[in-house]
Amino acid sequence: MKINVTNLGPIKEATIELGGLTVFVGPNGTGKSYLAKVLYGLQRHETITASYFNNAELFYQVLFGKNITTAQDALTDLQQLSPTDLQQALPRLGKLHAELFKDRLNEFFNDDSNLFSNTTVTYSDIELLPEEQLQAIINTTIEQAKTWFNPQPGSTLLTATQNTVTPESLLWVLCWHLFWGAGGGFADYFPAARSNFMLTYKEIYRARADEHVGLETISEKLLLASKGLHARKTGKLIRIDKPTEDFLSRIYELNSAEESPLASIANKLQGQLYDGDSLVVEQPDGALPDFLYRVKNSDNNLRLHLTSSMVTETSPLLVGFRYWVQQNSLVIIDEPESHLHPEAQKNLINVLTEAVNQGLQLILITHSPYILSCVNNLIKFGSVIKQFPNDDAVAQFKTGHPDLVAIEKPVRAYHFDRDGIVKDIVLASGLIDEAEFTEPFDRLNELYEAMRDIEWEHRE
Repeated sequence: MKINVTNLGPIKEATIELGGLTVFVGPNGTGKSYLAKVLYGLQRHETITASYFNNAELFYQVLFGKNITTAQDALTDLQQLSPTDLQQALPRLGKLHAELFKDRLNEFFNDDSNLFSNTTVTYSDIELLPEEQLQAIINTTIEQAKTWFNPQPGSTLLTATQNTVTPESLLWVLCWHLFWGAGGGFADYFPAARSNFMLTYKEIYRARADEHVGLETISEKLLLASKGLHARKTGKLIRIDKPTEDFLSRIYELNSAEESPLASIANKLQGQLYDGDSLVVEQPDGALPDFLYRVKNSDNNLRLHLTSSMVTETSPLLVGFRYWVQQNSLVIIDEPESHLHPEAQKNLINVLTEAVNQGLQLILITHSPYILSCVNNLIKFGSVIKQFPNDDAVAQFKTGHPDLVAIEKPVRAYHFDRDGIVKDIVLASGLIDEAEFTEPFDRLNELYEAMRDIEWEHRE
């Protein structure tokens, strides 16, 4: 499946096909984060839900070519739906979803200008799902409908509770499973400058609680904030877009009592980056969490503002992978290299690749040549293993570099130019073309060589 956008901020035109790992590179101000946030918005559960429930009639028209009537008619239509019908409707459903999301871009970006007035967002080349999977989606929807109707002994399926089931809810089950099968549902965005949010999230939360109009005194407002009682829902963060808002909400609503299926990725990140130290989460009585840094072989817990910038910048990734990121999510990390030594960047990429191999879709927005080189090394590593599985030199290489992880999923990469065009920079070999990305470094070298030549000409 490809996503096509035009006139998105500085981007004139872009066509993106996501891989297991996708890399966005290019100069500042060329729209990398804009596009990544649009991709996030298209896939997040809340966007899909809002698109449907605010426009259920349109979705019903696309699927069945008729208006919504009764729950009984909706069930009949579902029972008559074939996998072929569903397959043919999928591109139209995707087009409708993208158009509805585009119409809400100003709200999504918290923008009050006309920046997105001419933006277009469309899907193309939507992958055909197997007929068996489509039939399973139809069957699951019908079975769910039957449990909702819950007939009593002696009654027919529909007469028992036909007034309590809506046709919109029946169709929603179908659409949800269909979008899920096509790659939608879970999405997580980790913004740039994560340190700032990790150090100020409580203050941001309390600022929103202070806007709570239902409380009389500031002490009541602060009490509400300190207890984590959804004060965030009552205010609006000025000039923060929905992806960043969602990231903050993940922290506010953290349930540290339950770990995600990718908690092992968080543990590996911690081991690779923190050299025996660890991140500790304290969350008594459902309050907002406290994030502390425990020094190895010590009982000392440091607050994050006393740790290195590497810790404050990477701690959201550890918390996310430990507690909320799902295996089949789309995860976007803006500036993953921030505050990281090149060796730490390598370790980060190696561990994140393990998550990609487990089914994660990952987008990295980067200015780091080390990140690009690390990804290319892992692509080449996978190629060498595949070509020469029984070679002694390969075996020795693997032994000497146990941290390397071969990428098992497709890799995509795009360069964002200052002219507003986004280019695919994956070579026929599968490697990422680093030429344009490294051109600024070549210019720096040329300056040095020119000055060296001057010195040479004036040698005695």
